[in-house]
Amino acid sequence: MTNNDNRSDNARKIQSVIEDTKRRMHEAELYKTEHAAELHPDEKRALIEKKRNRELSIDALEREREEEERER
Repeated sequence: MTNNDNRSDNARKIQSVIEDTKRRMHEAELYKTEHAAELHPDEKRALIEKKRNRELSIDALEREREEEERER
């Protein structure tokens, strides 16, 4: 049985995930800004933590994308 591991578009797919994650970060920041007076402190903390997690994800995804580009 042959291995059909076609990774030629992995870098493009990873870049798409990065862009989607950045878009969600931006939307969350807008939400936080527009509703700052209404947000419960726990909700603010959750938004801050989600942003940090997304930043870490983006860093990891960018490294993975660079590796995929090198391997092509």
